[in-house]
Amino acid sequence: MFPKALTIEEIGEKLKNMTVGEGKYLPFSLVSFLVKNPNYDPTNFSQEIEDSEEEVDVLNEMLTEMKKPGFDIIWNNTFCNIKHNSKRWRENHSKKCQVKLLLNWKILQSETHKTGVRDFYSEDNINKIKTVIEEYSEIYDFR
Repeated sequence: MFPKALTIEEIGEKLKNMTVGEGKYLPFSLVSFLVKNPNYDPTNFSQEIEDSEEEVDVLNEMLTEMKKPGFDIIWNNTFCNIKHNSKRWRENHSKKCQVKLLLNWKILQSETHKTGVRDFYSEDNINKIKTVIEEYSEIYDFR
């Protein structure tokens, strides 16, 4: 069963709760989304392909790479060196996943309202997020 999809009103509330300030959000924020996986197809999932490789924890591999001496996200970014599963394995694996993560999908800019409140609720940001809904039909969570 899929998780409950967020309404555009709920998304707007999330953006309003993303307030800018010391100890809060910066004026720009990368947002990620959980969306309905268009490749979800459990009937065509192959356990044989799944068992042909050990699943690589890419996030853990990234964290390990970041801890290496000399790593720098800008000047010495070596993420291209991390292990990952084959394309065939990843495509098959995605067939059993109901949701898909759009990691760091877009940079949103904050808005300063007439009340002085600075958050991420704006028509421009809502319209950017609506393009995700148009493409994937549902958003489950983001940030």
